[in-house]
Amino acid sequence: MPGYAGLQINNSYGLTILGRNGEPVPVRSAGAEQVVALSLIGALNRLATLRGPVFMDTPFGRLDTRHRTRIMEFIPTLADQVALLVHSGEIDPERDLAPVQGRVSAEWEIHHETSTRSELLRRAR
Repeated sequence: MPGYAGLQINNSYGLTILGRNGEPVPVRSAGAEQVVALSLIGALNRLATLRGPVFMDTPFGRLDTRHRTRIMEFIPTLADQVALLVHSGEIDPERDLAPVQGRVSAEWEIHHETSTRSELLRRAR
């Protein structure tokens, strides 16, 4: 993230964003919280003895278009396999999937037939 120096584990075992001057950033947006969480997931998986797949639910819900693009460029580095669970309003497939073009093995859509019945459909690419 431009403008930030890094992250620091705080006294509550949470993460604090450090500004370029090394001082804690006191107020964080919901999007910044999302970026911090993704950074932590990436760091933990990189340091793990055995790297596992990463599953993420609504990872872009609070991000603007610029940050969404940067996160899509970062996602392939999280793990060898990443599964994203997104809703139709969260991403624009034509725009937002461009950074991972050629790296997506499958897209699936949940089609709600009734309030109690759904069907999983593989989307053609």
